[in-house]
Amino acid sequence: MAELLAKNNSKPVTLHRGEEVEGKVINITQDEIILDLGAKAEGVLNKKDLNAEDLEKLKVGDKLKAFVSSPETESGQVILTLHKALTQQGGKRFTETLKRWQKFLTAAGKQTTLTGQVVDLNKGGLVVDIDGIRGFLPASQVGVENMGEEGAGLSGMVGKDVTVNVIEADPAKGRLILSTRKKLSEEAQAKLANYKPGEKVSGKVAGIVPFGLLINLDGVEGVVYTQEISWEGDFSGEGAEGKLAEQFKVGQEIEAKVLGVDEVLGRVKLSIKQLTEDPMAKMLEKYQTDDVVSGEITDVNQQGVTVKLKDGVEGVLPASKMKGEYAVGQTMNFLVDSVDAGRRRVNLTPFITSTEGLIYK
Repeated sequence: MAELLAKNNSKPVTLHRGEEVEGKVINITQDEIILDLGAKAEGVLNKKDLNAEDLEKLKVGDKLKAFVSSPETESGQVILTLHKALTQQGGKRFTETLKRWQKFLTAAGKQTTLTGQVVDLNKGGLVVDIDGIRGFLPASQVGVENMGEEGAGLSGMVGKDVTVNVIEADPAKGRLILSTRKKLSEEAQAKLANYKPGEKVSGKVAGIVPFGLLINLDGVEGVVYTQEISWEGDFSGEGAEGKLAEQFKVGQEIEAKVLGVDEVLGRVKLSIKQLTEDPMAKMLEKYQTDDVVSGEITDVNQQGVTVKLKDGVEGVLPASKMKGEYAVGQTMNFLVDSVDAGRRRVNLTPFITSTEGLIYK
């Protein structure tokens, strides 16, 4: 009995920051790898430390070596890293940083929520302050239910409290990515299922964001991406929000066509332009294979030559068919090779006016 008691009274393992340890994988979550280190606390390793190939091969029961980044947190976990240099940064200062970031690491692993205040708006989304640490809330991760009813969109959230999930927390890089989106409830999934591709719906503009319009469809979120706004208008690229704001206002009623449902983000994909016929379709009907056409060259690059044809129709001469030299601003004749209705353009081939160099058999 004395020998048995002696075995069971062994001293607990004490870990130190920077120490290399080996543990057995006992669980793999969405964001973390949990290791049994033979100590009182379990080890937690961010999955982002591993490359995609190693992560794919990893399974429960495997052994893994890592370095101790934080010996034991308030939640009783040992934070691990595969990068030893991170355990040596700033000494005490880095340890204090880890303590401040522990709530974010825990929230990311357990998928719990935190509350912060929106302090700024930038072209990509919102800046949220949580206990003195600022995180980024991308516009794509803001649901329409968070934008309120004041008709101010994203800008109306500045100064307000917001409940968020942690998508990514990296104290070494000071990177904190947030989201207001939650796992879809059965009720929300049922509402989404009611929207069928091709049907016409109406809703109110809830927000104007870099990638398009967020639409409130009686409590269901819809999105009209920039490429689905108009057949003719260009709402993409730099300054997209400004261009959209000139034509649309938050709170404005709009009609759109359902393209499909995004079950991951829990929203309906919409199109405004597809409620009307593409004007380019009729223009393209005028072009037939082997027609001789004239146009002004607007661009020359490695992919080929872009030509502005009559009525603003775009023509493209692929690099593989280029013969001679081409210059922007030059007007030339071409032959129609084919019509690409999907890309709304005419494919061209050179118009040969000389038989010099040709060989006849």
